[in-house]
Amino acid sequence: MPHVLVLGSQNSGSKTSVGFGRTVHLVCGAGSGRQLMHQLKVAGYTVTAGVLGTGDSDREAAERLGVKYVSAPSFSPINESQHSEHIGLINKADHVVLCPMAVGMNNLRNIHAAAEGSSLFVIDSPDGQISDYTGGKALELRRSMIDVMDLYQSHLCCSSWPVTLRNNPGYIGQSRWVV
Repeated sequence: MPHVLVLGSQNSGSKTSVGFGRTVHLVCGAGSGRQLMHQLKVAGYTVTAGVLGTGDSDREAAERLGVKYVSAPSFSPINESQHSEHIGLINKADHVVLCPMAVGMNNLRNIHAAAEGSSLFVIDSPDGQISDYTGGKALELRRSMIDVMDLYQSHLCCSSWPVTLRNNPGYIGQSRWVV
């Protein structure tokens, strides 16, 4: 799981917390975002998530943490209504994080939606392998998000997880995204 050093405390909901007034949207699934979701909530960020199916461990984490997400039945294609709702959450977020989730034809639209983020963090898995069950479409789309102007390579603090920052050479508050 990705590790982001965020500065939070028992008073994370207060106006003095690192993430107060800032929203981070996670495009995740199958547990790829649950730890980061928790870390960001502890630091006081408002967190939202993309389309998550019934029974998904990221959906369960979102429900436990009070994170708004787009609901879908298990293993069903993302429909136009869900996709539009997802884009709406992305457009309201200060930052979008694309987690290293497995992608099939049913959730490929989540990757397309992530590309709409104006401040996008693309997280790769520790071994550099992302499960792509789309005949290479998902990996190609992820690569296209990275191959854009104003690209900055980075690693998360205290982590070997490679992160690419698009249009955001700095920090999420003081959460120590190291550039």
